Order: sequence, then C-alpha cells, then structure tokens
Amino acid sequence: MERPNVVVLIDWENIKFSTQEHLNSPPDIITLKKAARKYGKIAVARAYANWGDLVHEGEMERLFLQDIEPIFVQTRNISDAAGNITVKGSVDIRIACDCMELLFKNPEIATFVLVSGDGGFSHIISKLKAYGKQAIPIGVRSATSAQLGAVSDELLLYDDLISGLTIRRSDKDVAKAIEKFKTAVNEIRSTKGKNTLDFVKAWLKKGDAEFEEENIGIPSFRHLAYLAEMKGFVKIDSTSEPAAVYMYDETISANNNTLYEHEVWKGFIRDVKENLPYKIGDLKDIARKYNVQNANNFIENAIKSQILWVQKKRYLKEGETIYANEYLLNIHHPRVQVYKTAR
Repeated sequence: MERPNVVVLIDWENIKFSTQEHLNSPPDIITLKKAARKYGKIAVARAYANWGDLVHEGEMERLFLQDIEPIFVQTRNISDAAGNITVKGSVDIRIACDCMELLFKNPEIATFVLVSGDGGFSHIISKLKAYGKQAIPIGVRSATSAQLGAVSDELLLYDDLISGLTIRRSDKDVAKAIEKFKTAVNEIRSTKGKNTLDFVKAWLKKGDAEFEEENIGIPSFRHLAYLAEMKGFVKIDSTSEPAAVYMYDETISANNNTLYEHEVWKGFIRDVKENLPYKIGDLKDIARKYNVQNANNFIENAIKSQILWVQKKRYLKEGETIYANEYLLNIHHPRVQVYKTAR
C-alpha cells in the first residue's frame, strides 16, 4: 500500500533561534525529516527565512542538499536601547499562502508538518483541519505557543525528538549491527559502489530486509555509522550531505577532505566543554593535542560537519550592525552523542 504524502514547511528562523536559545544547539534537519516521515512520504519540503542575512551563512546549501527548498522571505531587524536586535518578518503569511496553494493543487497531500512554535500558525492549522487534512506542528517546548497544542491534531516537541537520541550500552545485537555495517562498507568500497549513508543502509537491507536500527535501540542510522567509526572500523565524511563512509585505511574523501581517525574525534569531542563558547584559536589548541597536522583544516571540517556550530552574535555599534562569531559543541549531533556517551 502506497504511503500518504506529507508536506514539511519550516519557519527556519523560529526553530533555529528557539533551539539555539533554549537547547544550545542548531536545529537538526535529519531529525525533523525523520519525524515527518512517520506520517508518510515527504512530497514537498521547504524552509523559509531571509537567506541574505549573514546569520544564515552556509545554511541554504545544507538544506538544499537534504532536499529541502530554501524560500526567501524578507525580514527587518528591530533594535532595542541596548543594541540587541529582534528579527521581524512575514513567514507565517507566506507559509499560509503556500499551504492553501498546496491544499488545492495537490489534494493527495494528507498531512502538513509545520515546524514552528509561533502561535500565529494556529489559524493555518485550523483551516487545514477544516479541509480534512492532518496538521502537525513541531516546536521547542519553551518557545511554543499553547494555542498550537489546542488546535492541532498532534503537537510534537522538538525537545522530545532529540531527547530520544541517546545511546544505550553495547549488547550483542548492537555489536552485530556494527559488524554488518563494517562488512557492507568494505563490500561497497571494494566494488566502487556509492558510499553515502542512505546507500549503505540499502545495501544492508538487501541482506536483511527487516533491518531497522531502531529495533535494537540505536536511534538513527547516523548513530550506527558513528558507533562503527568509534570502534575504528570506518571513517565518515559529513562535511556535506549526504554523509559518506570510507574504509578505515582511507585518508582522503571524494570531496578532497581529510578523513580523521576516531581517536582524534574522541579526544577533541571529549575535551570541548558543553555549552561553552570558544574562539577559533582555543579550538585549534585542543586539536593540536591530538597530533592534528593542520588545525585550520580540522576545525573547518568540524564546523562543516556541524560538530561545532557557529553562533553569530549581532549587535549595533554606532549605527552599524556588527557580527561576532562564537563556536560551541553541538551536543545533539550523533557523532558527539556517540563519543560522549558510548563506551
């Protein structure tokens, strides 16, 4: 039986600033997509923001590579007496218009997943329900309007989605899955096959059609990949999407990125303190402790992989907008979770 179609519409500035302020991490795109897939097949996925704003630098490309269409919406910045800037825009109006267009042009769509905690979306949800559609908002608990829970079919809290991304202690089933993952990668690399994570999972399912990592307590396939990496079986290049997997003796990825050993990642991730902003120089010093030859390259790799996330501080000084970067460990990234919690 064919799965119903799902639309995912993301108020990017709302979810991004909510996760940064309340959860000390950027929004995880794959987690949002995984939540939406439980309702059917994603037919349309869009993210709305003022993509010309420097605070979103590099994010358009990452969304595009995850098959999410970036939609530009004009915003304006309002500053208070202290020079703090608040972003105001009309994303909710644009999403409302797109919902109505999709509703009438694509009647086969069964569910609309709206990623935002903005109470203004309650009107959109009520209208979608009136036309017999399922409407599911996703928001951060501390930044989500109670009105959304009152009008929606089901309210998903982003905090709960990422709180489930934990690693339990190793057992025989997990060890077997890691070995299968290693074997699949070796076979794929020996045959010059495509080595992205989605292809590796498809390869695994050829031998075991019932294989699902969640059935053995591993929250996502990315976690399984990093468990295999931590064991020293593979190396992973996650500087762009989709992430690619390599054999452990390989040193350079197809994108010409250095493939670092698991001991380097383990030491770096465990030395960087959670929820503490760093300057680039301090992070380079930590990397050098693990014999990283080119600390600049390693930190760039960590940022592109979203192991580190950039918090762009924006303020006004003498009428001019000034940006200052701080770098924090992304505590909800699967690689970070694996190296921080698994033994």
